[in-house]
Amino acid sequence: MTMWSKICCFVTWAPHSPWWRLTADSNALHLAASESADTTQVVALTDEQANHIRQMTVITSSITMTLSLYGSEVPVHLVGRKITKKEWAGTASAWHDTPSVARDLAQGLSFAEQVVSGSQFSHCHP
Repeated sequence: MTMWSKICCFVTWAPHSPWWRLTADSNALHLAASESADTTQVVALTDEQANHIRQMTVITSSITMTLSLYGSEVPVHLVGRKITKKEWAGTASAWHDTPSVARDLAQGLSFAEQVVSGSQFSHCHP
């Protein structure tokens, strides 16, 4: 069983990608089964990793990094954005899990497209 599989089993994420969250006042990456779920796993990030995530803007984007999980280095792909002035969040996938990465990117881009389309549409109709 891979480290990513252990994490997924630990929080029963399957078949969805785990939700991640990072705040401005901590380098603790919180992982959970869903956006509304309580945190079920916390991963300590380096200052460099935390700052890399904090460079995300309100526009959905993606970054890759290697996290230390259960004593093993696990490459992950984070899709997310800045959700408040002091918080960033999104979904995580293992680098080798191409279908999950593609799905997460598509969902993020679809949401962004709806927001842009909705705001343009609202300006066209009173």
